[in-house]
Parts: sequence; structure tokens; C-alpha cells
Amino acid sequence: MVPSPGRERRTSVLPLKPTPTLVTWSVRDASNNLGTATQNVTIVDTKPPTISVKLSPAVLWPPDHKLVPITATHHGRGQV
Repeated sequence: MVPSPGRERRTSVLPLKPTPTLVTWSVRDASNNLGTATQNVTIVDTKPPTISVKLSPAVLWPPDHKLVPITATHHGRGQV
């Protein structure tokens, strides 16, 4: 929904849980008439989180068998 110029648009944050959340929708027209409706909304996450890790240096066990410090960086989607 795109509000008309000079009109307000409100957003809400819904809980990310796999159970229905009752949402009440309200709209007021130019004649000040108010309409409301309720609807159960369920958030469904269909994409699993992904992660990739880059290590530097790439070899963790050098030929002299001495451990070396490493740096790890991650790039992912979702909580890490």
C-alpha cells in the first residue's frame, strides 16, 4: 500500500514465531469513515540460514608442525 500525499502509513513488527498472530488492519478514507478487519498471520521462514567462513592462512598445520595464528571472517544470512 502506498499512502496518498499527506497521509500516514504505519508499520508494525510481528513476532517471528511459527504460530498465528492476530493482526487488526484499519483504514480511514477521505470522508473519515473507518474500516477494520482482523486476520491471523503466520510467519513462515522457508530459507535456512547460510554461512561461509574464510580462513587466513588457508593451511592450519604448516610443515614444521607448529600452530600459527589464524584470522576467520564470516559472511552469512540470518543469525550467526
